[in-house]
Amino acid sequence: MERGGGGLDPHLTMRRHPRFRGLAIASVLLLAGTACGDDDGDTATPPTTSTTSPSSSTTAPATTAPSTTAAPTTTVADSTTTAGPETTTTTTTPSSQCPGDGALPADAQYATLAGADVDGDGDVDTLHAYATGDPDTPNQWWLQVSFAGGGGSVYAVDHPGALLSGVRANDGVDLNGDGTEEFFAKIGAGASATIMGLFDVIDCELVHVTIDGTPSELTTGASVGSFSGFECLDIDVNGANDFLLVYSGQRLGDSNDFEVTAIQYALVDGELDLILADGLGMTEGDPGFMEFGGEECPNSQPG
Repeated sequence: MERGGGGLDPHLTMRRHPRFRGLAIASVLLLAGTACGDDDGDTATPPTTSTTSPSSSTTAPATTAPSTTAAPTTTVADSTTTAGPETTTTTTTPSSQCPGDGALPADAQYATLAGADVDGDGDVDTLHAYATGDPDTPNQWWLQVSFAGGGGSVYAVDHPGALLSGVRANDGVDLNGDGTEEFFAKIGAGASATIMGLFDVIDCELVHVTIDGTPSELTTGASVGSFSGFECLDIDVNGANDFLLVYSGQRLGDSNDFEVTAIQYALVDGELDLILADGLGMTEGDPGFMEFGGEECPNSQPG
């Protein structure tokens, strides 16, 4: 916030002019009276004394003027102090206040790098996925966020497919328009599908977003008899994501028809809350096949 400094009020300056003229006239009259009353003709000393007196009087207001100006300056300082709490009131915890070590451990292997503004402070925080254990057969995969302001948080990926396929974090995406970014990470894979987890940072802690209390596993891929995936929905078309739409389809026998389920979720405090579930019938090859009204979420597909 810009704050203006105090300055001399031109109206105050104008009001001082009559005083200065009065002092000047009084000085002239005093000089004249002294000169007329001195019979000895020694007029040098009295005029000198009279001239000094007005000069001293003129100096006093000049000294007073800065003192008057100083008062608004003090008031501005108080205003600055009052505004302090407003700048420290935020809805997110600044990353500089987060604990933990943001450095990778010495035994980290197969580390990958991504970025997301997980705390909404405008700075990109670093995302790592890495393994620990034997270099040939690692026994644990980890996700780690290193905050731009210092500190970090680590999450142990326990999905059984992680040891076979590895783990990789994607760059961030704001899924609910709250100004902070979440991120998807590959946590497992199969023959025709990849399993993505959704992750968030809450109160400086990296958490696996849940669905009905279970860590999220979002499958994306397709085979001859099935397909699955997820999209982002901007319901009010304001440029910010509102919901996550998760869909899956299963072929009905040998036909071209699929039974499809499409579910809308809202991300709230680390949980995907159910908003709407639809059962749909779709026919392979139709113009609207696998169209759900959303768009592919940015940074959501396996890297």
